[in-house]
Amino acid sequence: MSGKCCNTMLVDDTLIEQAYALHLRLLQAVLVPALQYGCQVWGMHSPRVAAANRARLDLQRLYDYYLRTICGLLPSTPHRMLFAELGLLPLQLLWWQQTLRF
Repeated sequence: MSGKCCNTMLVDDTLIEQAYALHLRLLQAVLVPALQYGCQVWGMHSPRVAAANRARLDLQRLYDYYLRTICGLLPSTPHRMLFAELGLLPLQLLWWQQTLRF
């Protein structure tokens, strides 16, 4: 009986890992391109436009929120540690990459 229980736990762990990986792939395939849309046009530096800077900060917070939600982490988790553990780049750097490729 105990062997059956352990097998069930292994299957559950595998399913959890697959779901985690699927969520990250969906984030990279859907949310990141949506957040990068038009970054080549609106540029990365507009210090005189406070609304644009506020919008960029809101988009970064949204990206951080989804990453923390997928990983099941508290909002107090530092975003640098989050990106380091996941091997992802912050949205600001992704914008710069996209802008420089343009």
